[in-house]
Amino acid sequence: MVNEISISKRLQTLIDGNNTLKENLYQIAEWLNKNYNIRLYFCEIIGGRRWSFLAGNEGVISGRKIELTDSLGVIVEDYNALDEGDWAKVFNIIRKLNQ
Repeated sequence: MVNEISISKRLQTLIDGNNTLKENLYQIAEWLNKNYNIRLYFCEIIGGRRWSFLAGNEGVISGRKIELTDSLGVIVEDYNALDEGDWAKVFNIIRKLNQ
């Protein structure tokens, strides 16, 4: 397992300023799935209510639905695989990508 300090550092190294938001979100989803067996669906939030798939793991998942910004949300399967502090770090990195 990877510790909480390396989660933030590793995710930062995955992000490529030349990639699109979608490409970076796929990278994050793949890394979290590989290292923590967490599956993610990143969604564009349209009109404040409709969630439309943007990036993430293959297959239909169900789980905790989290609004990250007015226009970006994530559905997390197995949310309890990380603690709240780790998720806060992950979500902050993702929010910065969406600015």
